[in-house]
Amino acid sequence: MKNHPEVFPLCSALNNYIFNLNKPVMKKLLLFICVIVITFFKQMSYGQAFQTSNAGNALYSSDLTNGQNDNATGFGAWQLSPNPDNSNAGFFTFTSTNNDAGTVGNQNIDVSSRSWALYAQNSNLAEAVRPFATSMAVGHSLSFEMDNGTIQAGGSVGFSLRNANGENLMEMYFRGGQSNYELNDLGGTNISTALGFTRGGLTISITRSATGAYNIKVTRKNDGANVTFNSRTFFNPTNGQVPAQIRFFNFNAGNGADFNVYFNSLSLCRPTITGAATTAVFTANYGAASAFQTFAVSGSSLFDNITATAPNSNFEVSSDGISYGNTATFTQSGGSAGGSLRIRLKATAIVAGTYDAQSILLSSTGATNANITTPASGNSVSKATPTLVAPSASNITFGQTLASSN
Repeated sequence: MKNHPEVFPLCSALNNYIFNLNKPVMKKLLLFICVIVITFFKQMSYGQAFQTSNAGNALYSSDLTNGQNDNATGFGAWQLSPNPDNSNAGFFTFTSTNNDAGTVGNQNIDVSSRSWALYAQNSNLAEAVRPFATSMAVGHSLSFEMDNGTIQAGGSVGFSLRNANGENLMEMYFRGGQSNYELNDLGGTNISTALGFTRGGLTISITRSATGAYNIKVTRKNDGANVTFNSRTFFNPTNGQVPAQIRFFNFNAGNGADFNVYFNSLSLCRPTITGAATTAVFTANYGAASAFQTFAVSGSSLFDNITATAPNSNFEVSSDGISYGNTATFTQSGGSAGGSLRIRLKATAIVAGTYDAQSILLSSTGATNANITTPASGNSVSKATPTLVAPSASNITFGQTLASSN
């Protein structure tokens, strides 16, 4: 389970308020609220959906330099080349409207009036690499915004996903003299996206859809025009197909403000499952299912359905309260899923079964598994009371076997 830093500013604010109170009762009440908030997040949320970094952070108020790290969860320090800047290639922060060539009304990608900028001319290359704290698993998504200006013939600007050894897995770019943005991966080089040039910025989302594949959606901010490519294939370099860093680049776009390319709002999205941490005690008599217990289950930023799996053959689960089985499915739509999970002991659960500290598993592709666990003691199945069925007394003969049930 991951920590939840979003909780602590709230508790810090409560703390400051609490200790300025004069009434002991109110102090105790607010301290109790803070404890409940922390407990809720620790017990209920598994994984962390969004891990973000943007140029609005105060660290970037004057420049973008090698080794900078805004300590955004999920990302490492910037690796810039060349380092330091020179007159032909380098980096800075500024408003992305500066490459609009006088065009009025364009969208921009700024946060707090700035974005990360790369310049390059005279056949030089500027590249800014940001490693991920944890590589992208299947189901994880990366999103960011890109705002290019003019690109001269022989120049290109764009980005690539790379493995931990810096080998390209895929690229998207705009080449000077072309009409559309293009893809480069195992499926081909300079594959047109059919999405035309814009100075108003792009929103880009990439999902690792399988071990060696990805989905990508690119949206123009000015008019909302977008394209989606599913199941594109990564390059298969020597050191594997696991995305571990993003590389932004400007190769020889040209001289002057109109030729700079900007990037911003870098986010890693990891599917999250939310569910209760523990059940109450389960008890049953052999031959009859136990009373079911109900738990709210939900997920966000999902790539796939949520599956609940019973811990062993003596338990059963249901997502609708009608059909029970070893697994139950909560179907995701638009990245979200949820409902009520019902858990019970089967009618055939054996007396000598294992019921204490058993975990019902909640899983979804790319998400950290969640567990709903039975108490460490007290769960049990009791023997049924035997029922004898005998024929009428007048028909009983010596040595006759009487039928029994349970």
